[in-house]
Amino acid sequence: MKLSQMRYFQAVCLYGSTTRAADSLFVSQPSISMAIKELEEELHVKLFVRQNNRMMLTREGSFFLERVNRVLDEVRTLEQTMQHLNSSSTVTLSLPPIVGDFFPNLLDRFMQEYPDYRLEVYEDAQGEVTNLLRESERDFAVAILNSIGDQEFVTYPFLKVELMLWTNIHSPLAQKARVSFRDIGTSPIVLFKDSYYQNSIIKNYFQEAGIEPNVMLYASQTATMKNFARKNLASTFLFVEECPGEPLLRGVHFEHPIIFSVGLIRLRDKHLSKAQEAFLAHMLHTAPGTSASSQT
Repeated sequence: MKLSQMRYFQAVCLYGSTTRAADSLFVSQPSISMAIKELEEELHVKLFVRQNNRMMLTREGSFFLERVNRVLDEVRTLEQTMQHLNSSSTVTLSLPPIVGDFFPNLLDRFMQEYPDYRLEVYEDAQGEVTNLLRESERDFAVAILNSIGDQEFVTYPFLKVELMLWTNIHSPLAQKARVSFRDIGTSPIVLFKDSYYQNSIIKNYFQEAGIEPNVMLYASQTATMKNFARKNLASTFLFVEECPGEPLLRGVHFEHPIIFSVGLIRLRDKHLSKAQEAFLAHMLHTAPGTSASSQT
């Protein structure tokens, strides 16, 4: 059974005539008739009966058409996918603020090495990343890997980051070498919005300490959080990489360090274009500590 035979059969079903089907496909009418005859002989069924000069499907023909439609739809989808893989020169990436300066440097090197490829970078909340990957809105994401436990993703760890308490240099908390969540107590704090993974971790620590956190603000930007801390209105929780050169702020380690693994993630079953393969290879070659951890 050939795809051309299925396409001819589908066209006859659509037009009810071998002549009109042939015209629509720009082939000869005998070619259509021969394809139908060969299908009927191969399947050992009658696919059509003629009524009032029109080709009408038999019960077996209707069943066969259902399956043919599915097959040809799959073939069209596959053809479109393969064309996309060959022609797409764009790589989309979700990038959080926690990676500091070194990651933009890697991206700059990639663009220098592959000037014909286009890189689109978006800042997304951790809680949005997996859905964006599933929906093909992003090809890759840099994210906190602690929350990526699903086997549908491949992860490439490359960085360990420590969450610290950031507070005004004149705050009593800034005078401590290390702090606990009991030390923070009910003093005002600023947190990211709930779509950020680190929020759930911070709230769990407060819960373990038996404290209801005094959240003054749920923010979506690190700049807002740091501004509240600079003005000594509240303390906040950020990674060292998010607070370079802050003379009015002091980062205080926790008594029990809170460490996160950061890395690149992608959807396991996603077919990669040439541009996406080049980006992944570049990252694995240049980013520190990269390895496909979920493949081992």
